[in-house]
Amino acid sequence: MSTNLDIATRTLWDNTWKSQITFGMPTLRRLLERKRMRAGGLWIGNINETADSESLVQEYGPEDGLTAGSKTIMGTSKFNIAYMQCPHEQTVDEEVMNAPKSDAQLIKIASKTVGSGQRGMKIRMAKRLWGCASDTEIDDKHTLLQGIPSALYNTTYGNITKSGTGNSYWYSADYSNITTAYTISKRQLWEWIDAVKFYHDGPDSMLIVMGSTLFRSLKAEMEAANQYKPTGNTAAQGFKSMTLDGYEIAEDPYLDTLTEDSCSLKSGADGCLLGEQAGAYTGANFVALLHLDTWVFRYVKAKNSTTKDGMFTWQDWFDLSVLPNGKEKKLARSKAKFNLECHQPNVNMLRANVSE
Repeated sequence: MSTNLDIATRTLWDNTWKSQITFGMPTLRRLLERKRMRAGGLWIGNINETADSESLVQEYGPEDGLTAGSKTIMGTSKFNIAYMQCPHEQTVDEEVMNAPKSDAQLIKIASKTVGSGQRGMKIRMAKRLWGCASDTEIDDKHTLLQGIPSALYNTTYGNITKSGTGNSYWYSADYSNITTAYTISKRQLWEWIDAVKFYHDGPDSMLIVMGSTLFRSLKAEMEAANQYKPTGNTAAQGFKSMTLDGYEIAEDPYLDTLTEDSCSLKSGADGCLLGEQAGAYTGANFVALLHLDTWVFRYVKAKNSTTKDGMFTWQDWFDLSVLPNGKEKKLARSKAKFNLECHQPNVNMLRANVSE
């Protein structure tokens, strides 16, 4: 491998998530700050509390016999793993004519190719984060990256199926109103916050996420009441945030760009947002209230990472001309392995039809 080619690739590909992949993606950044690695195994399993024991409680007088009984309050969810890769090709012309530093090199093509690959991975992750992939999209051990609607909207998630009153703990908060029309306002947010807090135990970890259009509308209302106090470092993180009663409200710029057909499933059906919904919903109308302590973005640490939290593997350039009938090109790949898990959907909320 030439020195110039090495400079144009390995040092330009940032295999950590902080500066490149999560820039402008508040949900993913907040989740990855918790650093949850995937240790291995066919799938990740979790034991969840699925019901309470109120029905066993007895109110009695001194002459009443005391009841006995038990109730199943535990259930098991499991999550598969998603693989993602982006290829990088360099032709012999690019290597000979463009890679060496000289007056002829106006733009370093290899640098642009690698940078474009990073953006491509980031865009696909942003789409999948708000996508609706099913548990069995690839096979029984692998899946597409399952997004927030996968957890809060899909009928089957984590190998558990919602059915009527069965497995009611696996429904998101106020599940029946996910597609109901709402107008963004502080009052509406307070109602949603109260609904999401109801079953949550422990310290509050809520993050409220919306696209730029709704964020601007809410910001205007907050400014009118002298309540707008920016909290996010836009220069460092790529997104703005403010607080309402101590809850962080973050702007996700990517949401406004997403439509139902932004990203297809393996079957060819629409896989973004709420799945095959005939283009009824767009990311600009999404609001999510997420208790971050119930979510895990679990990833496999990159083998060639020099940092504690590297998640992207860079595969060295391979000379395709050594293969029979191979063309004189070089091929490299960037890879990542991960999935998003929600361990308690009923303390999280999704709204898909919110307007200004």
